[in-house]
Amino acid sequence: MVAQYVRLADELRPRFIAFENVRGLLTALGPNGKPGEALRFIQGSLEEIGYAVSIAMLNAADYGAPQRRVRLFLLATTDYGLPTFPAPTHGRDGGLLRLPWVSLGDALRTMAPPSDSDIVRPTGDKASQLAELS
Repeated sequence: MVAQYVRLADELRPRFIAFENVRGLLTALGPNGKPGEALRFIQGSLEEIGYAVSIAMLNAADYGAPQRRVRLFLLATTDYGLPTFPAPTHGRDGGLLRLPWVSLGDALRTMAPPSDSDIVRPTGDKASQLAELS
């Protein structure tokens, strides 16, 4: 799939590319079985077709999302300066001019309760099957 991604980038020539994946890609084995080789292949392939590449590991919780989700991000561009990744706004315990991570409970408390029209309830066979479970 990566080869097709790079092929499309080469054919379409977008000014910016954003690539997001699991953090395991950082150490993923490549064709020669070496850790990190897969990511180096992606970066090198994009650089070969004229893109400058920047890579970072970002945690959604560090930006106010009520979920710890570490992902690998790759940004690439052909004719602009590479954008920088944003500085974290939140931290596990706050401090250092950062807010504390947001818990799911905190996030849910900011939401209005759902109205009856927002709730989808099963009907027919599905309702009967659900009733049998309780």
